[in-house]
Amino acid sequence: PMAGAPVACGAWPLELDGLSEAARHLGVLFQIQDDLLDLYGEKGRDAVGNDIREGKRSLLVVHALARADEAKRRWLRAVLDAPREATSDEDVAAAMRLMEDVGAVGACLEEVEARRLLARQAVADARLVGLVDGLAEVCLAPIAALRAAWTSRATEEDRAFCLEMLPRVSRTFALSIEMLPEGLRESVRVAYLLCRVLDTVEDDVRAPVDLREALFDLFDRLMREDGLAPAAFAAGGSSLGMTDDERVLMAGSASVFRVWRSLPAEHRAAIGPWVLEMSDGMRGYCRRRDAEGVLRLRDLDDLERYCGYVAGTVGALLTGLFRAEVPTARVAPAARGDDGGSFGLGLQR
Repeated sequence: PMAGAPVACGAWPLELDGLSEAARHLGVLFQIQDDLLDLYGEKGRDAVGNDIREGKRSLLVVHALARADEAKRRWLRAVLDAPREATSDEDVAAAMRLMEDVGAVGACLEEVEARRLLARQAVADARLVGLVDGLAEVCLAPIAALRAAWTSRATEEDRAFCLEMLPRVSRTFALSIEMLPEGLRESVRVAYLLCRVLDTVEDDVRAPVDLREALFDLFDRLMREDGLAPAAFAAGGSSLGMTDDERVLMAGSASVFRVWRSLPAEHRAAIGPWVLEMSDGMRGYCRRRDAEGVLRLRDLDDLERYCGYVAGTVGALLTGLFRAEVPTARVAPAARGDDGGSFGLGLQR
């Protein structure tokens, strides 16, 4: 159906192929959200969990059966195989808890985001990308609240990953960050890891241009949109990195984003704009390198501008965090541009 109308309009074969491929991923995306909606939304039916009562082997069930221990698998199969009238509300609630506990809900939401990314990558024309994005949003609107709530959860495993990765991808920062007051450590740790993720995208010259652009786009959206699951970024960027530790960080970057979303609002307000400015600057210099074949800093002003993006932004976000956490500190707010350049020269030196 998605390719039929363009055929009537005389679309090019490549456009038709792209739309057909996008529609294939959107169809899977829609089916997964429909399965989630049966448990966590309102489908206009008489009860929640009708798929469980009917014994449907949805993707949720597939993930649950793959991840649960043998006793829980036997119990879940028994509930699904029982007659509809024999399945109680308590059975449905217990099945939902099982799916949540073993990560089946999170896995399905991650698959939704992966399919959305694959759908938009299937088309090249900017207008068609807008069409695909719009259709995905329409499909996902009924589970917007679930996505926002679930993708913002940071687990102890997420925090442990960030704590483990900091000394593996930093030099001296890992030592100094752990000396900060407790209220600042996690925020500065996560801010630093977000910057290292950007560094990895920028530094890996082997990365295809389209992949790098898509990752910059997705990174910016993840910083701004709490309802967007970070699994697609982790999957897309898992091959990037000049060292093993960088590749581990990219593959586990979903944990970094989840901890980022759990930070106090005041801390996020201090960090977010500067990390996004770093992203914008790194993207611009990557584009120059792609166009010219090598990155050359043209003059002193260009050097200062580059230092402002890659290091000055760090000094500025730290200033914002210190102002938020240490009320007695006499620190002026960092101004975008001017102070960033000064910070950049100081930190880079």
